[in-house]
Amino acid sequence: MEMPEAKIKASIAKTKAWTRFAGQFPNTDRNQFVVQVEFDEKHNVKAEIFFKDSPTSFQSVFGFHRKFWSK
Repeated sequence: MEMPEAKIKASIAKTKAWTRFAGQFPNTDRNQFVVQVEFDEKHNVKAEIFFKDSPTSFQSVFGFHRKFWSK
C-alpha cells in the first residue's frame, strides 16, 4: 500500500473511532484518551481507543471501568 493511501485510511479510521466513542460517551474528556491505528497483512485498518492511564501506559477501553470515561 502506498504511504498517502495508508495515511488517508488511518485518518478515516481515527475519525470513525472518535465519532462512535463520542456518541456513546458525549461528556468524555478526549484528552484522557488516544486512538491507535493498526494495519494487518491484507492492509485492513483497525482503530482502537485507549485510556491514558499514565504518560507511558494505555488501557484499552474494553474492560476498563467506565466511571472514569464521563464526568
